[in-house]
Amino acid sequence: MSILLDPKRDNGRSSVSSLATTSVAVISLASIVAVVGFGWTPWKDFSLSFLSYDKDDENDASSYDGQEEEKVADETSNRIAQDSNLPQHLQRAVWKEQKRKESVRFLAMKKPMYDNIEMYDPDGDLLCTIAQKKANWYVKKDLGTWNKTKTAIHLRFKPKGKSENVYNQSQKQNICVSCGDDKHHMRHYVVPYCYRTLLPEKYKTHMAHDIVILCPDCSLTSNQATQRRQKELESKLRKDPSTAKKVIPSKELYHIRSCALAIMNHGDKLPPAKLEEYQTVIRKHHKLDKQEQLSKEILQETIDMEFTIPNENFIPGAQLVVDALNEDDDKIADFIRDWRYHFLETMHSRYLPIGWDVDSPVHCDRPNQRT
Repeated sequence: MSILLDPKRDNGRSSVSSLATTSVAVISLASIVAVVGFGWTPWKDFSLSFLSYDKDDENDASSYDGQEEEKVADETSNRIAQDSNLPQHLQRAVWKEQKRKESVRFLAMKKPMYDNIEMYDPDGDLLCTIAQKKANWYVKKDLGTWNKTKTAIHLRFKPKGKSENVYNQSQKQNICVSCGDDKHHMRHYVVPYCYRTLLPEKYKTHMAHDIVILCPDCSLTSNQATQRRQKELESKLRKDPSTAKKVIPSKELYHIRSCALAIMNHGDKLPPAKLEEYQTVIRKHHKLDKQEQLSKEILQETIDMEFTIPNENFIPGAQLVVDALNEDDDKIADFIRDWRYHFLETMHSRYLPIGWDVDSPVHCDRPNQRT
């Protein structure tokens, strides 16, 4: 660096100034490319003004009622994306990110995930924390009573079993478990929902341990990592490629559509015999008379028609993965813990509820009771 700043070298300050300007431009462009290229990188970690996540904007946008500051931020991002010298694909990336931020209000949870109502047995021992709705149910059924502040209920009966699970008894914060954001929350399934729904009932009921809170940015990062791992798991298990697609092209419908395209675009250049052949195919599909003329509307309708059909051999990737577990309790337990570990490795979560652990129980012994 001392060589670059040596006043004896040619061009003196102008060289330094030019080099600094060029360096800033290169670094800025590299940052944008990194964001676009590595999709999973949170945009708010970058210092570029049109990609940064301003704290004031974050506070003002918490109620989503269209405050002036949020509008100004949106207009600024759009103006910079349009007026700057960014390549078109990068301008589109900025625009897509802006649209994603605007959709947060529709995707975020409308109320806190945790109500943290404490539930005590008749002896005054803490059993667990539950949701407001569940607490109201106990009181309505005359199975429990509220305390003076309505932050806890005391059961009128002695439960059969008493849980010593620290997670169940802990007060849980309504913040993103990864970055600690306390604004816009999204429910995240540590074990992907498509797998969880196919597991035996005991692995789903009374098992809120693997449902956590993420902010929209962290949710995007986690979902992208999850999808990559799902793709790897499913590709290893799929032996027959013909079972991969939900729909497949119909050769017959595709041919009919091709005939319509040929007539529409090159009808005046087609040999009479070939033109008549194509017209016959289209008339047969629409059940028209042999002498009936094919209007542009009919041809366009044929071109726009869906030419795919359901694949009878299709097997969803989630079904492949869960079937491979063979309802074996040990395999399922390892499967769930692997996903927990993957979540920790991906998100480096620092704000998980007290008692959350990779080795926590993976199923409930009361599968016939739902909370």
